[in-house]
Amino acid sequence: MRKIFLDIETLPPNRETSAATAELESCDDKDFRKLALKAEKGRILTIGIIIEENNQVTHQGLFGRDRETGMFHLDEAKTLSGFWNLIGDVKEGRDLLIGHNILDFDLPFLIKRSIINKIK
Repeated sequence: MRKIFLDIETLPPNRETSAATAELESCDDKDFRKLALKAEKGRILTIGIIIEENNQVTHQGLFGRDRETGMFHLDEAKTLSGFWNLIGDVKEGRDLLIGHNILDFDLPFLIKRSIINKIK
């Protein structure tokens, strides 16, 4: 059995590059930060992951962070692509996804942002 532990951290949209700039400019700071919780508007900063196979950790790390500098690169498509490439096809009976609120938040957010970024 493969156990995949995951957690995502999100950000509100980038005010400078967003298509809905007028709408975003009218948001107060509190409402703007809440947009980080909506996959249609927010974006993924990082995906933390640990993969265990046969009770051995085979992978652990953060997607979304530059290995050289340790800084977040903010390239959401690259983050998502790396994540999906690592976990591959998740198979019922073989894989177990583990995390806090992953069914109601993390997985739907990952899937929606992948569609928006055209990541298969």
